[in-house]
Amino acid sequence: MKKTLPKIKSRKMVHITQATAVAMINKIPQTSFHNISDILYQRPIYIFSKLEKARLLAIKQFFKNPEPFIEFHYQQVKKGQQNTNHLFPSSNPAYHLSLNCDALHADYWNILIPPQIQIRGEIVKNEFRNWFRENEWLYENKKELFMIKLSSRFNIRLSELQIIERINSGVTTVVNENLDSINLQISQLLRAAGKIYYSSQKNNVILKQYQHSTCLGYRDDILHSNRTGYSEKDVKTLLRNYNEKFKKPLKKLLTTYFKIKYNPELQFSGHLMERLGLSLCKYCAKNISSHKTDTTTPSL
Repeated sequence: MKKTLPKIKSRKMVHITQATAVAMINKIPQTSFHNISDILYQRPIYIFSKLEKARLLAIKQFFKNPEPFIEFHYQQVKKGQQNTNHLFPSSNPAYHLSLNCDALHADYWNILIPPQIQIRGEIVKNEFRNWFRENEWLYENKKELFMIKLSSRFNIRLSELQIIERINSGVTTVVNENLDSINLQISQLLRAAGKIYYSSQKNNVILKQYQHSTCLGYRDDILHSNRTGYSEKDVKTLLRNYNEKFKKPLKKLLTTYFKIKYNPELQFSGHLMERLGLSLCKYCAKNISSHKTDTTTPSL
């Protein structure tokens, strides 16, 4: 018989990680954000495209007024969606009952199942999962022996396993930070981005045309309407560097700023999280069950 997770009171306040919050917003179609009318930050920021700005505004609105935002923008995800090509296929993202839950602060670790196994279907992928779990101790403690067994069983080299690691975003992404400190970092980053923009004619010309389209720096297709006078290689290299050094860190800082200002503990109603398709964390569920067991009056 299938176990069901304990139910919580619909209005009980629960917690999620910052990464989960952003991931939920990223599931919303970008066309839904076009009508968000708000000021992004206390000073103008010009380096983002309209879509980038809209997504950041969506994150701000979600932290600031989650229920109205979700009511208007979000369509519930389907239950049971999984990353079927991962060693540990995760289902629905989780919410947590306590800030002390270990899973709320744990780093994420997974392995992408090698393509030569993926193409052989679900049965072989499950065989790989079961084999890995049986030999996980070797992976952790005796890499050479694990490598030999992996090669013998699946004809795969250890170097072919793509490890997926993400430092947990938790609810305290930045230690000992406050709004003043975040504001200072944002200002410093914007000043540095401005210096790069005007540091040379080459940078100025390329960024003037492509500053809002840095994603083009990662694409293999040919740049169209390149009016900079510089080679495609030069343009794409600058766009990637500009994105990695300035735009990505700025997005993270702004997200942290919104979180600290509007919802520092990333606390939401359990009812809202369940509507979004999130599941109660299995560790929190175990604690509920254990508590019920411990508080039961023993029979005499």
